[in-house]
Amino acid sequence: MKILVARIRAERKIMKFNSRYSVTGEKPGIKFDQPSQTLQSFKDDADINCIISRFETTGVLVDPTVQVSRTPQFGDFSDMPSYQEAQNVIVAANNAFGNLSSKIRERFGNDPAAYFQFVQSLEEGSDDYAEAVRLGIIVKPVDGTPKVPSGPVEGSGKEVN
Repeated sequence: MKILVARIRAERKIMKFNSRYSVTGEKPGIKFDQPSQTLQSFKDDADINCIISRFETTGVLVDPTVQVSRTPQFGDFSDMPSYQEAQNVIVAANNAFGNLSSKIRERFGNDPAAYFQFVQSLEEGSDDYAEAVRLGIIVKPVDGTPKVPSGPVEGSGKEVN
């Protein structure tokens, strides 16, 4: 009986599974068969060690001989609103546009920017001004001045304390 149990144990295969601690011959991962499209000529420009050593040598972080693609803008921007204030203005504008009737929103292609550009460019007497009155964006102005009745006013001559 002991020989039979020993034979079964020897023939029985032990199930193996991989875990993060298993040592296997092949590492999982992505294999790239095609050549790299990265330009190796920019390797030194992207290496932080080369950038720091260039700065230590020249004292300049950017190479002054290389033309910058954007021109820097200088000015007094102290009166600019903060980012949060600017976002609040945008939200308020979108809410105001959303409260308009669907007919007006459709006229401007559901684009708040187109609507606000239209409203800001209105000039009295233009076709756009007439359209704004027709759409109800602007209340039609009252023609003339209000009539004040002429003649004596009741109660004139009485003193008011």
